[in-house]
Amino acid sequence: MIKHLQLKNFKAWRDSGLVRLAPVTMLLGSNSSGKSTLLQSLLLLKQTAAAPDRTVHLNLGGDEAHDLVSLGSFDAVLARGSTPRQFEIVLEFERPEGERVRQGRFACSYATTASGAVVAQALALSTVARQFRAERRERGAYAVWVDGERQARGRGPQLGPERSIAFSAEAIALLGPDGGHL
Repeated sequence: MIKHLQLKNFKAWRDSGLVRLAPVTMLLGSNSSGKSTLLQSLLLLKQTAAAPDRTVHLNLGGDEAHDLVSLGSFDAVLARGSTPRQFEIVLEFERPEGERVRQGRFACSYATTASGAVVAQALALSTVARQFRAERRERGAYAVWVDGERQARGRGPQLGPERSIAFSAEAIALLGPDGGHL
C-alpha cells in the first residue's frame, strides 16, 4: 500500500509535501487544486513500469490503446518557472507482514537531455536499513552508490535506471551481494 506521495515541480505542485494516502477513500478540494495530478503521477509510474521498452525512463503517454494517461510533453508536466528544469515523484510504501521488504521509499527526479529526451536524473530506492542511489552525470553516464558511501561503486551509461523504477542488470551485478538486496 502506498502510504505517502510527494510531488515536486509536477504540474500544479511546487512541493506537495508528504501527502498521506493510506487509507484514502476520497480526494476533496476546489477546482484546479491538484487532486487529479496526485493520481496522474501514480498512473504515470504504472504505465512507465509496464512499458515494453526497458530503456524508457518515463512514458508520458500518447498510445491511446495501451497508456493509462497521456500527459503530453515534459514541459506540460513541469511546473511553470521551475529551476532547475526537473520534477520529482516520491512515494513511501508498506507491504504485508511476511514480505521480504516491509517498508520502502522510491524517489526519482526527471530532467531532459540536450536533445529533449526525458531521463531519470536521480533514482533512490530505500528500505528501513538500506539505500541505493543512481545519479546522472555528464554525457549520460550514471554513478551508483550504496547506503551513505562517499565514493560511487561505479560509473557509466550502462548503469542508468530502467523504466525509472529499477536499477539496470549491470548495476545490480556491479553491486555484488548488495545487488541481491536491491
